[in-house]
Amino acid sequence: MNTWKNIAHFILKNRLPLLIVLGVSTLIMGYFAAQVQLTNEFNRSIPKDNPKFIDYLKFKDKFGEDGNVLVIGFNSSKLFEKNFFNAYQTWSDSLKKAPYVEDVLSVGKSLNVTLDTAAFKYVLKPIFPSQISTQSELDSCAKIFNNLPFYKDRIYVPATQATLLAVRINKGIMNTPKRMEVVTHLTALSDSFARQQNVALHYSGLPYIRTLLAKKLAHEGTLFTILSLVLTAIILLLFFRSWSAVLFSLVVVFIGVIFTLATIVLFGFKVTLLTALAPTLIVVIGIPNCVYLLNKYHLELGKDFTKIEALQNVIEKMGVVTLFTNLT
Repeated sequence: MNTWKNIAHFILKNRLPLLIVLGVSTLIMGYFAAQVQLTNEFNRSIPKDNPKFIDYLKFKDKFGEDGNVLVIGFNSSKLFEKNFFNAYQTWSDSLKKAPYVEDVLSVGKSLNVTLDTAAFKYVLKPIFPSQISTQSELDSCAKIFNNLPFYKDRIYVPATQATLLAVRINKGIMNTPKRMEVVTHLTALSDSFARQQNVALHYSGLPYIRTLLAKKLAHEGTLFTILSLVLTAIILLLFFRSWSAVLFSLVVVFIGVIFTLATIVLFGFKVTLLTALAPTLIVVIGIPNCVYLLNKYHLELGKDFTKIEALQNVIEKMGVVTLFTNLT
């Protein structure tokens, strides 16, 4: 106990320099905490040497992966009507011209094998032109398309009049922050088409799912931290009936959150689904510590100790307890 008594004496004797060091350290760590980033990669849930994971890597090396395809589907009985189809083609062209988009697969971009009599070879040619002039022209092209079994029930289902449009995005940006910008831009173009033509679009594909999860992670992480701070502030106010107790407790916890986020950055990590919970956990763990320390301080004051003596007793008796509970 003499050790903790000496620590308490040192802290109280040098409280002003220690507070200045803490303030400067918090500002420095706050700079690093502001640079925290969300991870753009999937978390690996099994070890690299797991047989199933090795089989997966072999399969991916042989057959590739489609983790860079954004899929958009909708139902419409007007697909093969001239005005709607021209708007559909314009939308497809705008998606294909978007940055980092490599190709678009859709009904309007479907190909057919035809014989080039001049070159004596088979070539792939678009079934539909970029813009349709007449309804009869569209009907003729649609007849060719519907007679090709390759596309049936893949990108167009005649029975339900459902169709899909697949956008292949450059693989190089899939694990970078650019992915979110690209997917957001593509969905904005698609939503504009949906509003103009009054159709409901359905999105899928790993680029969309990962972007959606990343946005939810950022939003919910911030929301949970704020709500936990508000809730604990209310609880502290009910317990102590003192705004100063609430304020200083929240300051202590807020400093802990800053140091936590800064530590993540300094060690070269990014925020994942798991580490996004760290700020909220710091709040949940830190507030009870403040309650213990404040309660002990008031109990010591009630024993006719001076403020300095009460603080020294709190540090001496509760310091080791707080240390080991937090360590646990």
